[in-house]
Amino acid sequence: MYPVSQKYHEEMRADRRRVFARCQIDYTSPFLDQSIEVMPSETARYSYPEHTADNLTEPYAKFASLDGSCKADGTCYPAPGPEEEKYMQMGWWGEKLAGAGGAFTSPYPTLTVMFFSRPIDSLKVVGDSKREEWPVDFEIKLHDETDDVLYTETVTGNTEITWSKPLGATVTQVVKMTLEITRWSHVGRQVKILEFFSSLQETYENEDIILLSLLEEQEVSYGSLPVGNISSNEIEIKLYNRDRRFDVGNTNSPLYGLLKPNRRIRPELGAAGGGWHTELEQLYSDMSRHLVVGHGLARSFTAGGTLGGMTEVRISVLGVERFFMPPDTITFHIYNDNDGEPGSSLGHTITQGTDWPEGATPEWFIVDITLNEALAQGVRYWIVLIASSSGHPSGYIKTRVSTTTTIPGERFMTYDFSSPNPRWDPLPGSLTFRLEAPSREYVPLGVFWTGDWSIPDDGLFAQTTARDRLELLRHSTYEPGSDFADIDNLHDLAVDILQKAGLTNTEYWIDPGLEHFRTAYAYIPPQSHREALRLVAEACAGRVYCDREGVVRVEGPSFIKTEIDTIKNAHFVQGGTFPAEVETVEGAYAVSVDDYFSKDIPIKQGEMANHIEVETQFLASSGIEEEVYRSSEPVQIEANQEIAINALYRVAPCIGAAASLENADPGIEIVKEEHYPDKAEIVVHSTVEGEFELAISAAPLKVLGGDLVVLQDQTSISQHGLVKFTFPRNPLVQLVSAAEMAAGHILALYKEPRQNVELDWRGNPALELGDIIQVPVYQRSGIDRRSYFIVTRQELEYDGGLRARLSGYRITE
Repeated sequence: MYPVSQKYHEEMRADRRRVFARCQIDYTSPFLDQSIEVMPSETARYSYPEHTADNLTEPYAKFASLDGSCKADGTCYPAPGPEEEKYMQMGWWGEKLAGAGGAFTSPYPTLTVMFFSRPIDSLKVVGDSKREEWPVDFEIKLHDETDDVLYTETVTGNTEITWSKPLGATVTQVVKMTLEITRWSHVGRQVKILEFFSSLQETYENEDIILLSLLEEQEVSYGSLPVGNISSNEIEIKLYNRDRRFDVGNTNSPLYGLLKPNRRIRPELGAAGGGWHTELEQLYSDMSRHLVVGHGLARSFTAGGTLGGMTEVRISVLGVERFFMPPDTITFHIYNDNDGEPGSSLGHTITQGTDWPEGATPEWFIVDITLNEALAQGVRYWIVLIASSSGHPSGYIKTRVSTTTTIPGERFMTYDFSSPNPRWDPLPGSLTFRLEAPSREYVPLGVFWTGDWSIPDDGLFAQTTARDRLELLRHSTYEPGSDFADIDNLHDLAVDILQKAGLTNTEYWIDPGLEHFRTAYAYIPPQSHREALRLVAEACAGRVYCDREGVVRVEGPSFIKTEIDTIKNAHFVQGGTFPAEVETVEGAYAVSVDDYFSKDIPIKQGEMANHIEVETQFLASSGIEEEVYRSSEPVQIEANQEIAINALYRVAPCIGAAASLENADPGIEIVKEEHYPDKAEIVVHSTVEGEFELAISAAPLKVLGGDLVVLQDQTSISQHGLVKFTFPRNPLVQLVSAAEMAAGHILALYKEPRQNVELDWRGNPALELGDIIQVPVYQRSGIDRRSYFIVTRQELEYDGGLRARLSGYRITE
């Protein structure tokens, strides 16, 4: 079970529930975390520093500035507001104006970008092409996590709007980049930077997601016993293409040119958690303020906790007049604070003015706001309402102004955006603003990499299918190293496979029990990393899959449960038809009859065997060396030349290899040799012009016979007849002890016909592969029979709601 709070389970088993979805996609690098933070030293009133890291280098238009550079000829556009910045690229605009010769004074305009540790191999700074302005003198510094400077690039006299430079050597472990601009291309203008660090990650939530469909499984049966399984989980994602940002030809989209295979995806499903709220009540006897069209009503608050994603603004209305002539819309905002006044919007939503409630009975009026950035605990923000209308500019509602102090030094609730003469009237009622900031507790569904994309021109969606890391391992090749002879068990071989695939030790987990499955020589010929892992899983009758965190798990047979001990344990129950305390297994997830739509408990005769045969393949050396490589013709070499030779052995694998030169002129010698089980890399150096022949001798490893291990269960044979399973020939099953362990596990698991369960049910994302569930198998005529099953396959489908399909096998009690 994925670790979640009890409230998460309560939300998931509620009769009426709301499931939240979130999907993060890294577009610019499939293997690096793209989370970044952009911090400017200064900003103009309208400025979007985050644009400098979104892969867009062209401004939407020539935006107007009060520096005298724009004429009233229709060529300049007003700067985009907070509602438009997602669609109108503007970039970072500074506040300070350049002086004589375009020089700035200290402190200089500086842009800082922070991110998780990564290598940097190129630098780029992009000015404003529409206004034809650029930085002339600037300095870029790369910092590590201790803030030490790893690299400095000083540029003077630049004349390009787009400046870039590839680095001769990659700078690693960079966590911060700074851009300090000391001179600008034009006098009397501020800095305007469109791009500094390209790293694009987007997060989609709820209404942005049309479909998430996950398939995860531990077992795949192909008409025989599911022994040695390796399965790649898969997810189908369909995203709302409302603004055509996914269209391949949309050059104004930040995703232009980035919809490629192998983009990393992290989908999640969540439920409401605990969270915090801020309630701002205006007192009964205070004065009120009209929300006049074109004006705004605002109330500041201090965030009681961090908050990201979607929040709710609730307004409780008591004795509040309805609009005399309702405006077309009311926009609800969360603003940041700008020296005691609302600054810029962090997120908004729009509702119809006619939806505003009225009457003497308190009523919550609720709107959802999706935040563009997270609120920070202890920081001051504003709730803002703005009315707008095209037909009747005098419409208003009366709201109240609090004279009580909830924040030191703050007296009034309202802030008028445009009117120099605000109107105040008494109001016999109250109006309460309540900012609901519920936490969203999410469960990851895995880490995936995209395949093909589909963006139909006649549809409003973008669709892709993604698979987990095991699919990536299908396309890379494992080659045994020169130290292969030192590996004598399946655990160490699995480590070697995964590390050669480039995984760190945090990206995989290997059952320590695999150390007991020993080999004479853990050799397998070159093949894909995935196939190499499959051979390891098969040799120990285990399995390989990716968990919800994207970690590759190599599990031995001890993780494949066959029986359990029943204990008394008060545990949560999915439905409401079980007693509060049931006879259950600790950690088992109980599913009631009210929680599934349909159920099937098939008995699969094909997944049974009571006679197991495993053949060993003992790999050993005869102890006799032989020539395994010789140059096909004399090799010519020049004086002071070095030649590298990749020599492929005629037999493999080999141990104890040694290279020698024959018919070589004096001054020709081997200076480096590296031997592998099937080849060698030899470097020859010569001080004279001449020729030589290369010969390599080694002792080949060969299968010197084998043993047949046979295990059977007489009780099962007497009841069901003889059902034989012949274990596939596996080059890693070399010793009798390992064969007996594998055969014993297979017999224990499959000696009885397998009783499975298949559910079409409401689902709970916290339930993982390998978890134990309790399901009623018969509840009729006073009989209440429940059994335990191990989850081996799940399908979760989110389309605004959640539905699931589950498969598992029964374990004995």
